[in-house]
Amino acid sequence: MLQRFFETPARFPLLFAAFTLTCLIVYEPSLEGGVVSDDRMYLGSPYIQQLSAENVREILDPRSDITRMTANYAPVHLLAHGIQWKLFGGQPLGFHVTNILLHALSATLLVALFLQCGLPAGAALLGGLFFLLHPASVEAVAWMSQLKTQLALSLGLVALRLRTHPAVSTSAFALALLAKAQAAVVLPIAVVWEWCQPSEPSQKKRAISTLIAWSAIFLVFAGLEMAAFLQAHTGVSHSTTEGGAPLWSSLAIAMRYLAMAATSYGTSAFHEPTPVTTPWNPWVLGAIAALLILGTRTLFCLRERRLESVWWLWAALSFLPVSQIFPFVYPMGDRYLYMMLPGLIGGTLLLGQSQTERIPARHRHPAAMGLAALTVAVVFAFGGMSHKRAAIWTSDQRLIADSILHYPMGNNAQFARAREAVRMGDVPAAVEALRNANSDGHLDFEEVYADPVFVSILGDPRLQTFLDQLARQQIEAFQRSDRITEGGLIRLGRAHLVLRQPEQALEAAARAQREGGRYVEMAKDIEQQARALQRSRR
Repeated sequence: MLQRFFETPARFPLLFAAFTLTCLIVYEPSLEGGVVSDDRMYLGSPYIQQLSAENVREILDPRSDITRMTANYAPVHLLAHGIQWKLFGGQPLGFHVTNILLHALSATLLVALFLQCGLPAGAALLGGLFFLLHPASVEAVAWMSQLKTQLALSLGLVALRLRTHPAVSTSAFALALLAKAQAAVVLPIAVVWEWCQPSEPSQKKRAISTLIAWSAIFLVFAGLEMAAFLQAHTGVSHSTTEGGAPLWSSLAIAMRYLAMAATSYGTSAFHEPTPVTTPWNPWVLGAIAALLILGTRTLFCLRERRLESVWWLWAALSFLPVSQIFPFVYPMGDRYLYMMLPGLIGGTLLLGQSQTERIPARHRHPAAMGLAALTVAVVFAFGGMSHKRAAIWTSDQRLIADSILHYPMGNNAQFARAREAVRMGDVPAAVEALRNANSDGHLDFEEVYADPVFVSILGDPRLQTFLDQLARQQIEAFQRSDRITEGGLIRLGRAHLVLRQPEQALEAAARAQREGGRYVEMAKDIEQQARALQRSRR
């Protein structure tokens, strides 16, 4: 019956509708959730709220302030948010529904690709449901500003599905890249797919021309993305490089993702894994074993030209951009697994199919039914977990609480301890907790100034000493940058104010005013504070 359904012309529109309805039920707790975390940076930006010709030019500029703010070159993401703002204003429901529709579309396209690989209809459908309801997908779907992840995967899947249609697939691939750089995985995957399962002679020429066009687009994008990435992440480095620590940490993160993909273990808001400095860490040992097994299997499938290799490579290549080869501030996130999941699911399904075929015929059907029943149970359990996690993405307080639950010694937990110490009147304990919260060197002094809890101790010399340290960190980071944007000049000016350096603050404010743009009023405010500081010293 299921096989007959997938032979009908309306199969994929109906499947998309069913997936959308399922998502609306599962993600219902998040639908009325407001702006949280990075949503403020994106949806609160005047570039998004006022999509004028000038703002569009800034969004398309790889060295603009808005590009630096996003830490990547992702103009399609920003333009899409601008269009959403025009349609929905500040109402969150439209933003959430957009993410759900794109998530359901990606799951539908995955089912289509699984069928194209020769999987039975039941296995393909369960694979799509596994992806649709996986708890690690919640962050990418329920967080409004993760529209970029939804666009990147859905457009990338469209490009892969229609790769023998040069104009459509090339446009989809370019848009996917400009939404999020992880979409680059689609290019090598398309190459390997063509090698494992060549197109019909009539389509081969078009497929090759498509891949050449994708390669040219990727090379241009790579240059723009690298410039934007390095500009935004100036000063970010591994906590230690001794004894191969970056490699061991990357392997540990890879194993954490594998465990999360298989069981949902470890899903959390704002991951803060402890850096690993030894190869004897259990996560590292597990990763080495897993990579040896999966690597051997991938090489075997490549040699045999099996499409299974496409999916294992998909998972591996999706991990590379977030593996900390190029370190960034937050090394791990549920949203990064979102791009890896299709590869892990597809590889597992095709591996299971090949192993099932080796079972004697009389036992094959019971074995397949047993695996299907187990998968259905997991999918239902995942649906319940995702429903519960969707409620977390409705307020900053719930996000912080979830982070503290999973990382009780992490920076968020330490910051919460600092706030509690202030309430108890224990300034030394508060400063110590803030120092612990800055263990990775990325606590922003403005976070302390912006939190009303710390207002009562802002004049305390013990806190001021720590804030001076944070301000110096900020200034040193800017000194390593080849260009400081308008927003960066504002932060630089404020850092000099913290250090009671009015002359340097005035210089930063003057530079920001010369740049013009939307930071002139902030620059004038810094100028006034700096001059007041000068007068107080006379």
